[in-house]
Amino acid sequence: MKHNCQKLTEIVQDITFQATNIRNLGQEKLAAAFAAKERIEKVIETEGKEIVARKILGKDFLGVEEVKKAFNIEEEIELPPIPFSWKEIKRAKELGQMLILRIDRRSDGVPLTMVNIKKLLNNHTADGTVLLEEEEFSSYESFYSYETPAAGWALVSKTELLDTDDQTYVEQTDSIVDYLEEIYRDEMPEVYQKAISEYILARPIILKLLESPRDTKGAEILESLAITKLTRQSPIEFVYDSVVLRQNYGEVFMLGKYIWTRLIDSSGCFVDLGFQYEDSGVIIDNTHPAAFYSFLVACVSLSR
Repeated sequence: MKHNCQKLTEIVQDITFQATNIRNLGQEKLAAAFAAKERIEKVIETEGKEIVARKILGKDFLGVEEVKKAFNIEEEIELPPIPFSWKEIKRAKELGQMLILRIDRRSDGVPLTMVNIKKLLNNHTADGTVLLEEEEFSSYESFYSYETPAAGWALVSKTELLDTDDQTYVEQTDSIVDYLEEIYRDEMPEVYQKAISEYILARPIILKLLESPRDTKGAEILESLAITKLTRQSPIEFVYDSVVLRQNYGEVFMLGKYIWTRLIDSSGCFVDLGFQYEDSGVIIDNTHPAAFYSFLVACVSLSR
């Protein structure tokens, strides 16, 4: 944050100098003055929004400082713009959401895959708890060895979506659509409008395909939908979010629940993860999308 403030001060001094000497500027220097103006506007929009969002959300704002602490990063992290409106950020406080910065790799180039995070932290969080429980099947899956978080900001609910226990994957998606229509009842972003329309058209086809327990096409279509990609965590994002939260505040994410993610494994089942006990690590499992259990719930993770 000190680095950001220093950077902002330097840009302000630069544009002030340019403005003071505006009458003596040639075309080349005039262009430089306008470029400086654009730079300061970008910094104010990006870093100024971060400062205010942190003030609004408090501990539920997990930005550069928290990410650096979680993954032992000393170098500066490039800060992307927060894509959510002020109204969404203020509402996040009421809804119990956390605004989290996700990066896909450390500044030394190491991608933040599950296997690399496990090595980086010696498979233990700061409080000594195991990070990932050993699950033989997951170590052979691409989501374990190759998937990284989608870089950017996300608004993630810290509690499960109400009444999504004992629901199939499609039923949970219906609940997510209802949730979006409720929180965006005044004005829904176009990206979610299009995602819902796409899902409504595909839903009957998916349900028909899921009638056959051995057919994976229904799950593949579900995985490909924008509503799935925009509103659920991937397996690595569940682990990433859990690590950042626990490393900074000692909180266990979604304790006692398993969260269905947006990715299917090689068997055509959706990957789900969770913490069974406070002192246990993340348990990785998979469940057919037509199944349902009382402990398997939906967690809304909104991205753009």
